[in-house]
Order: sequence, then C-alpha cells, then structure tokens
Amino acid sequence: MTFKIDRSIILNLYCKFAFSSLEIGVFLYHIIHLQAEHCLLIDDAGPAPICSALIYNPYRRYEVWRYISYFLTHAGWLHLASNVTSQIVLGMLLEIINGWWRVGLIYLGGVLSGSLLTSVVDPRVYLVGASGGVYALIAAHVPTLILNFRSMNSWLEWGINLYVIGLGLFDVCHAIYIRYTAQSALAGSVGYAAHFGGALGGFLLGVLILKNIEVEKWETKLQVTCILVWTLGVAFAIIFNAVGGTAIYPRTDWGWIYDCSYKRFSGC
Repeated sequence: MTFKIDRSIILNLYCKFAFSSLEIGVFLYHIIHLQAEHCLLIDDAGPAPICSALIYNPYRRYEVWRYISYFLTHAGWLHLASNVTSQIVLGMLLEIINGWWRVGLIYLGGVLSGSLLTSVVDPRVYLVGASGGVYALIAAHVPTLILNFRSMNSWLEWGINLYVIGLGLFDVCHAIYIRYTAQSALAGSVGYAAHFGGALGGFLLGVLILKNIEVEKWETKLQVTCILVWTLGVAFAIIFNAVGGTAIYPRTDWGWIYDCSYKRFSGC
C-alpha cells in the first residue's frame, strides 16, 4: 500500500497535538489549584481532581459535557504522560494516512463510547483520563487491516498494525485484572469499561470513517452495520442513564453548587 506524504502532513498532525496540549494545560491548572486551595501535591499517581467540573461524575450525570470532557483530566503525571505519548504516536500513524478530522472524530467517539459504557456496566465510578480516546485509536487499526489488507504490500505495514492491536488487547486484559483483583493497590481505580468502550467505538467508527483504498460491496454493508450498532449502543446507554434509578446509580446531586470536598486528601 503506497501513500503520498506531502506538506499537508504537518496540518494532519495538529489534531493529536491540540488534544494533548489541552490535556497538559488542564493538568497544570489542577496542579496549581489543588496546591493553592487544598494544600495538595499531585504526584505520579494522583490524586485525581474529583471535584473538577470536567471529570465524569456518576452523581451528576445530567451534566452531559462530562461524558466527553473527562478526557482532559488525569490522575497524576504518569497517567497524563502515558496517555499523551500514546495518542501522539498512534495519532501520527493514522493521521498521516487518513487526515486529522477522521482521526479526531474517532478519538472523540471513543471518549464518548468509553464513558457511556462505564455508566452502564460500572455505574458508580468516577472517570478521568483519555484512555477511551487512546483505545479508539488502537482499535482503529483493525478496520485499517480489514478494509485495506489487499493493498498492503509490506511486512512493515502488517507488523505495525498487528503490534498495536496486540498491545491494546494485552492492556485491556491487564486493566480488567487490576479492576477485579482485591489484593492490588489499584483495585477499583482502573476504568476497564472505558478502555473496552473506547476500543469498540474506535473499531465501529473506524470502519465507517477511515479511508478505504478499494471499496467493495461487502465493505459498504459492513460500514452500514457498524454505524447502526454504534448508534443503537449510544441510544441504549442514553436511555439507560435516563431511566436508571438509585438501585443502579448513586443518588443524583441536583445542587446548583456542587458539594464536593478534597478533605480526605488535604494536608491543610
């Protein structure tokens, strides 16, 4: 498979750098805010900015922007560094070929898919980090193989895609293990559903959005099927959130001013 790389490559790389710059900026704000107002120092493992208006908060699910804006927040600089590095590298691999807007849509679609799936299968957890978007980029390499395998002429093209997919599968399994292993210090803190939801969204949207070098009839049917599955899944999650009661979700905080405290972390 041969792709022409010209001067537009620089423009195509803007998307991942823009998202990463926003995430770094929000993280720096939280460092300053938590230290100045709550005597908290954010280190490699947190704490997460649980009172931020950006994180996904199961007590305030009606604030719909949180289903996407949570990707801007991170629980420690190690969390931020791993996500930023991953999305820049993975984003480059896809944006060079597909352009920034296709990859941007897949990334944000993965972020949304991750939070919606979390709200359904793990409904009482907070959610921070860009893992939904990162896993969408990982999974987007699968439709690249499915749609363009006939045009791949080198082992390098196959190798890169298969390596990225394998790495993503390993990490999802590792996240599930940590989430449900009581003896782990991280148990309960890893939102595996956001990883899986982001990956699923990345695959389904990738089939529709990514470039297809040689279009065949079965591929068109696959695209229609994938967009229907993604749309129905999003609709189901929205309805589930709307009708789910306190037996499923924590009691909704309808307060105009969010009653949240960092006291359990604070050194003041």
